[in-house]
Order: sequence, then C-alpha cells, then structure tokens
Amino acid sequence: MILRILRSTHWLKDFPKLRISCIFQLQHKMAGTQAGSDNNTKDSPEESNNIFCFELKGGPFYFTVQNASEIGSKRQKFHYPQELQNCKEVLGMSSFAVSTDGKNTTNGLHSIKSSVVHNMIRHYSMRDRLKTMENNSSFLMDKRCTVIPTLTLDKNVEGDDRFCRGFAILVNEKGFPEDSVKDAVKEGIAEFDCLSFNRFVNEGDQIVHHPDTGVDNEETSSVVVPVPRPHIHPAFLDRETIGVFHSYERSVRILNECKHLPEVQESLRIAAEHIEKDFSIQDYQQQMKHPFIVLEGLDATGKSTLVEKLGQTLNSVVMRTPPDCVRHLREKFDAHPEILRRAYYSLGNYIVAKQIAEECQTRAVVMDRFWQSTAAYAIAHESGCGDKSVLPPNEHWVYAWPEDLIKPSAILFLTVNEDIRDERLTERNMTKLTHEEQLMRSKKSEFRERLLEAYVRMRDPAPIIIDASKSKVEVAEEAMEALRRRKLLP
Repeated sequence: MILRILRSTHWLKDFPKLRISCIFQLQHKMAGTQAGSDNNTKDSPEESNNIFCFELKGGPFYFTVQNASEIGSKRQKFHYPQELQNCKEVLGMSSFAVSTDGKNTTNGLHSIKSSVVHNMIRHYSMRDRLKTMENNSSFLMDKRCTVIPTLTLDKNVEGDDRFCRGFAILVNEKGFPEDSVKDAVKEGIAEFDCLSFNRFVNEGDQIVHHPDTGVDNEETSSVVVPVPRPHIHPAFLDRETIGVFHSYERSVRILNECKHLPEVQESLRIAAEHIEKDFSIQDYQQQMKHPFIVLEGLDATGKSTLVEKLGQTLNSVVMRTPPDCVRHLREKFDAHPEILRRAYYSLGNYIVAKQIAEECQTRAVVMDRFWQSTAAYAIAHESGCGDKSVLPPNEHWVYAWPEDLIKPSAILFLTVNEDIRDERLTERNMTKLTHEEQLMRSKKSEFRERLLEAYVRMRDPAPIIIDASKSKVEVAEEAMEALRRRKLLP
C-alpha cells in the first residue's frame, strides 16, 4: 500500500492574504484551548509531535510516524485496521492557509494564521470534487476506491497545535489510474503549483514512510505507529475550529469573512436591523415575566404537534428558527460548508432573541428548536466518525449555553424509537431527504448516535427527556407534567 500526500504552496487568487500549502487539507492555528475551556490537557503521545487520523467505517484510526531507528533494532509488527490492510494504496491530500504576519517558522513559511471559513470552503469544494471523481467511471473509481476524511494534529516549534482536515483515497484494486486522478486534481486546482508526493508503503507487518524523493532509504525511513485515541477529539481543542457558536460576535465575524456572497450580505443586513448594537442579555432576561419553552428533537419525533398543543394550552406565541426574516436564505446556506451554515443558524437565534424577550413580557413563548439543535448537529458532524465515545466528555465547554444568548425556562427533548420515527418519515412521503437525515436512516447510524448523545450532554439548562413514542395525548400530558414540576404551569 502506498500513501502519497499531495502538497503545494501558492498565493490564492481569491484571497490574497492567504497562502496555501499541502493541498486540500484544512489547517487552523490552535493556541491550546481558549479561555473558558474546561479542558486544557493534551493527549498527544510524548514520542511524536504529530498525530494523524484516518476516519474509517470502523471508526477513527490514530497514528504517528516515527523514525525506524527510534523504534528499536528488532522489527516490530503493528496492528492496522482491516480497511487499510485490504487496500492496495492510499492517495492522501491536504491543505492549509498561512498569512504573512512577519514571523517565519522553521520550514521557511510564515506562521499559521488561518481563515477558518476560507479554508473550509476549499476543503468542502475539494471533497465534492473527489466524490464526483469517485463516482465517475472514466477514472475507474466507482468500486476501486473510497474517499475518506483525514485529520492531523501538528505541534510546531512554538508549541501551538495545528488542527488539520483532509482527505485520502483508499484504493482497493490494482490498476488504479493514479496519473489520471492526479491530472484531474491539478486541473481542479489550477491556482496551485509545486506539487510533490510522500510515499507510505505497506511491507506486510509495517507501513513504512519514505521521503518526498520517492527513493527508498532505510536510513531516513519512518514507520506508521498506531497510537491511542486522544482524550479530546482534535476538532474540539479550540472554539475557533468548529461550527458550534457561543457568541453573537463570532457568528458575525465568521459570516463577514464571506461577505462577497449575496446571501451573507443579506443576512448581516437583516441582523443589523433586528439586533441592537450593544444589546444586553441581562436586560432581555429580566424583561421575561412568562415562560420561554423550547422543544428539541429529531425530525418526526412529534415536535410540531407538541409545539401547537403547548401553544394552545399556554395561550402562548409559537416561534421557530430560523426566523421568518432570514428563513428564505436557508436553502442557500444549507449548501455551504458546515461552519458557515451553522453561523447562519446561530445568527437566526440571536435575531429572534429580542422578539422572545418582548413576547415573554405579556405571554409565554413556545419555540420549535433553538441553540441546542444548532450545536448538537454541529458536534455530531465535527466528531467525524465512530460512535458516541468519540464525543468530548460531559464537562466539555462545547455543551454549555452561550453567555450572550437568552436562556429558556425549560427545554423538552423528544425521543422516539428509530423504527417508529422511520415509519413517520415514510408516512410523510418525503422525496428529498437532507444529508443529515440520510446519515440517520441507517439502522446502525453512528451519526444518529452521536447526535442524540450530544443533545443529552447539553447543560445549563439540561434538556428534559420526553418519551414521544406514546400517543399524542400521553406525550402532551408528560410534557405538561414536567413543566408543572418546574412551576412553569399552574
């Protein structure tokens, strides 16, 4: 098996302040966990500065690369996932952006100061191109290969962690048209130059890396060594690297990075019309004299039905996110990379916050989804692959409610058996499923498992679990009883 990692450096035409190297892989500067984080520990192995990960169907495979001489004179046999043992070769692709801030690193480039959004757009664009190639018979990629995500956690000489996303192509048969794929990749990224490759060769008991020259040299070869999974998934080491938003300021800042997009311009204009420049969340919260109740849950769990029932019972106003003033932009943002998409949903939460505070002065508000929905889906996506064990631990900052967002009096989280939910979706005769719903329709959907667990781990306020597999009357009664216990209903 050969793993070739494609690299490049060139100035981006679209974003002149950015420079790209290591094509296709997103890299962010990470100065450890930011202030307010509950987790500052690093779980990287002491013997290596870098951790790599292949996000495989069987779960994430973490490894490092060590000089063969450091492993010992006796050749060791390492255990590699079956998916890697079966494939003939792997083509790995990566990229990250740097800015010219005047500080040179040891590799001659300037220190990393990445634009998360710009990199993510490049990342998703290349992912879509690779997926198209994967299904294009002219490249013989339909059954011979699989495109998988990759991660890199790199520590530079200054001690900062760089989290990187990328892709690899697992090739399952001989005769893979490597040159054709490489030419197609180059054509799709014509603004790059200086292409080079690294080789990782399967020698049976070991996968051995050789330098960029492609010349096998035992003195300079290194070995792929499996390492334990980090305690914290690399994506969740820093608030700036994920699509979970804990402030209005960051939502606007991320959107501003793509202000050339008409939908972004419109969303920011609408937000400026609805959100006071120096709004006070404390003032909003103090204005609320009646309950603000949020219903969360997957599609087809009965949220809409219960929202309407509670609205009638409480004589309340029923609201939904995204709010009507930006809802017409939803389809456009859903086609964008995860971080830009979640920034839009986050902006909608802040737009509706003032309206909630005003309504709660005279009557209750019942909301169909709010911040926890936006966060849970982002967490499930960012954690990549594997079951719920890959999620950040319960005490992690990612599950905490934003300090500058109006807080509900109670959050009801509706759960239902997946067979029942599937029947309800079938009855709806939905001809076009969202990408997320497609991920969840599998009987053993690990995405669904991560999503549901992310919901449950939310805190301050923690969701109240409601069994929605019962009749509509029973579900409504259980929900109202939960609200009575919290003295939100008479």
